[in-house]
Amino acid sequence: MKKQKYKRSRKKSSKSEESFPLSFILGIVFLVFVVYKILPSYLFITRPTPNSISLTDPDTSISPVQINLTPEEFDENIIDDILIDGKIIKIKPVAKYEISARVVSKRNYTEKWDGKLMPVDLALVWGDLAKEEHHQFMTYRHSDRYFSWNSTGKAKLNKKYIISHSANVHFISANKNIENALLTTDIDENVKIIGYLVDITGPGGDSKRTSLSREDNGSGACENVYIQKLKIGKEVFQ
Repeated sequence: MKKQKYKRSRKKSSKSEESFPLSFILGIVFLVFVVYKILPSYLFITRPTPNSISLTDPDTSISPVQINLTPEEFDENIIDDILIDGKIIKIKPVAKYEISARVVSKRNYTEKWDGKLMPVDLALVWGDLAKEEHHQFMTYRHSDRYFSWNSTGKAKLNKKYIISHSANVHFISANKNIENALLTTDIDENVKIIGYLVDITGPGGDSKRTSLSREDNGSGACENVYIQKLKIGKEVFQ
């Protein structure tokens, strides 16, 4: 009887020892996933060498510049169609666009065709909203393809000003060099972006139109930007 009990005891111990490596491996996998989500993207992606170095930082005090394209100026060949997973994505430029702003939130995407086309969203602010004296009373966060903001009772800027001086931007990069630079952009960096506001037609006629106003809010208020030149601090990528 004692031998039987002893053997049963050893068998249970053996099962416990066999299950330990699997639990340990699963724990490591989970830890790596959590660390990947928490740590800044620049730890995993090497920022490409800038094409040039500017003498000045982006001036976040100025308003975005938008020049709508007239029918005569429009050329559907300005931006080539993009092939993703064997499906054609059409990019239609509707306005020339230039903005200098402070990055206040960021989110990366990889899922579906639009995540592969536009893997980075940046929430941008400019004007007084980019100044530290006002920024300290603001918080920003991303949720899917939207961003939201909150201000404390000490904030001196009203809701109308905040809406008209902030934007969530979806980016299509003209090349991999710019895309990699976007992926390494961090919160509180100042950026300058030059390119086009674009409408997008995806698979099955799924369309994503860009906002053409800085005054709008809610669904449809995000800008789609085909970015041809990116300045992060003094570094220029194109």
